[in-house]
Amino acid sequence: GSGTVTWSREDGTVLHRTSASDCSLLISRMTYRELGWYRVQYQSLYLNETTNVKVIIETAATLPVIDDSEVLKEVPRRGTAKVTCLASGTPTPHVRWYSVNNTAVADLTDPNIILVDNATLIVTEVTAEQIFTCRASNQLGTTKTKFLIKPASRKPGLLVWVAIAFVLSLLMATASFIYTAYARRKLKKLRQQRDSPSPSAATIFENSSLT
Repeated sequence: GSGTVTWSREDGTVLHRTSASDCSLLISRMTYRELGWYRVQYQSLYLNETTNVKVIIETAATLPVIDDSEVLKEVPRRGTAKVTCLASGTPTPHVRWYSVNNTAVADLTDPNIILVDNATLIVTEVTAEQIFTCRASNQLGTTKTKFLIKPASRKPGLLVWVAIAFVLSLLMATASFIYTAYARRKLKKLRQQRDSPSPSAATIFENSSLT
């Protein structure tokens, strides 16, 4: 019949109001936040009556899945790294951070390791590689992913490039000196061979007659 249909959550939040000819509710990009009970209210235009129906939306439970887009975090030396363990699943997983030796980050006393909340971790004064493990758990099980925080590799400074250029110049000068000395010796030897007197014809004849 004619009338209006109103969709709302249990807390009274109205989500959608439409005519009775199309009483559907479309939820796009559904997440765990949309799961639960909904109230459908039908208000007739001709009859002074209201009908309420409760509908539950649920989905199958799933293991936690951890977003691995930040498993490698590289920051400047002595910089600050911030990583977040984004986990999804049904029911909503509980997230905890662990350091080496399976020690919960929440139990650490290191002032450079700060747990902002269950999912976000901040590490200050990064001077060496550090590995942390995120564990996401729900009723179906636990998923874990390792996160590596490391300082960026140092780039050669100006003095290093100057030293490299000096060494290359020295090597080139040494090679040039060796080649010049070798060329001079070769040229001197050729001149000596050119200036030495060749044996005369008489001397050649005399030597041949003696034999």
